[in-house]
Amino acid sequence: MLNSILIIIACSAAALLFLFLVTRASTAPFRKESNDFTGAVVTVIGTTYAVILAFTLSNVWTMSQQAQANEEQEAKPW
Repeated sequence: MLNSILIIIACSAAALLFLFLVTRASTAPFRKESNDFTGAVVTVIGTTYAVILAFTLSNVWTMSQQAQANEEQEAKPW
């Protein structure tokens, strides 16, 4: 539990440090061009993740229904 909290704090601190360094090292117009491209890439990645998640949930739902059907079949008296 403590290790998980420390990992979350370390990752958050690293992200904030990286953000600080990027804002100090680059100009605003350059970041705007980069943000336009990054927004399109993040949209594609987010859509891909949503589709993979939907297929995964569908598969889990199907497996759950099959397990319930197996349970009901085994519970029936001969």
